[in-house]
Order: sequence, then C-alpha cells, then structure tokens
Amino acid sequence: MAFYVLLLTCVCLVASIAVEGGMNMTSRLTPYRVRFGENGRLRMEDFEKKTPCGQEFTTAFNEAPQSPCATYQTSSVELVNLDDISFPVRLDFTLNNPVSTSIEMRFMKGLIEVFTVEFERNVGLEIEDLHALLDVKFNEFQRFWMTAENGGVKVGLYGNDEPLIQYIDPSFTTNEVDGVELYSKTKTPTEWKFYEPCFKY
Repeated sequence: MAFYVLLLTCVCLVASIAVEGGMNMTSRLTPYRVRFGENGRLRMEDFEKKTPCGQEFTTAFNEAPQSPCATYQTSSVELVNLDDISFPVRLDFTLNNPVSTSIEMRFMKGLIEVFTVEFERNVGLEIEDLHALLDVKFNEFQRFWMTAENGGVKVGLYGNDEPLIQYIDPSFTTNEVDGVELYSKTKTPTEWKFYEPCFKY
C-alpha cells in the first residue's frame, strides 16, 4: 500500500513577559508527519497522540470534547424523541444501563418507525437483517457514533473512523426520516449521554 507524506507545520507562539512589563514573542516551527491511506483519507492513528504544540486535535479528526452536552433517560415506559434535529446528522453517545440487554435507536417518520438500530449486550448491533458482532457494554466507557444521511445510517465506535454496521433504507425517498426515538427494554433507566458535536453533522 502506497502512502503519501504530508508535512504539516505547527506554529507554537511562546510569550514571555518581563518583570518591567515588556513582552517578547518568539516562534518555533515544528514539522508534523501524517500519512494518507489508499482511500485518500488521513490515517487516524497519526492523530491519536498530541501535536507538537501540545494541543489535541478535536472534532475535525473524529475526536470530541470529553464533557457531554446533553443527557437523557429512557426505559420501557419512557421514550425520548429527538424530533428537533435536522439531517444529515452525527451523534456521539454512550449508553449506561447495568441490567438492560437491548437498547434501541429508532428512526422515525412522524409516528412511523422506518428502521431501528438495536444495541444488544455482549452480542452486537443489528439493523433490519444486518448484524455486527461486538461485545457491547452498556457503560459510559464505550462510546458510539452514528451518522444518518440520505436514508443511510452508519454506526461505529468512537475513535475508529470505519463503521461497524451501515444500512441504506431502500424506500427513504418516500419514508424520509425526520426524527430519532430513544428506547430501552427495561424499567431500569438507560442514561444516554451525547457529546460534541451535538446533533450536528
């Protein structure tokens, strides 16, 4: 596999303030090596470490701030409808429930369920007749991402750019999704935490 090398230059400005109140500004240029893969996209592992400037790459490189921007609770008797989001959308989230074996993210057209992403503990993910094996842990340490656009949905693990599962609704032109419904199959509440970018693509 051929890789191309791009040298990015990161400028770190170091300001030192003298006792007399004066200011000296110096700059340091540091080359930073990243690689492109066969698909022409940057290789994500090159951004897993901090940059030479000591700052971590964030949302532009599939990284998100650590603090959640929205929290919801669902159960078998309590649903949450995210009907104020617009598509295309990307959601970054964790699912926390000590007892639930199945948690669902339903894609809705009004009150009609068009298709559903099901998260099954210790089993994996399911969309319609598609399955992805994964040791799903409903805890705050396993974060997922989901993107939905033009009737297609992809779900993956945070920090990995490749989806675990993807699905295209064959009838999305007539059943265009306009909301997402959160649901879990136990009376014990599931805590959903959403991270930046919140409800944006």
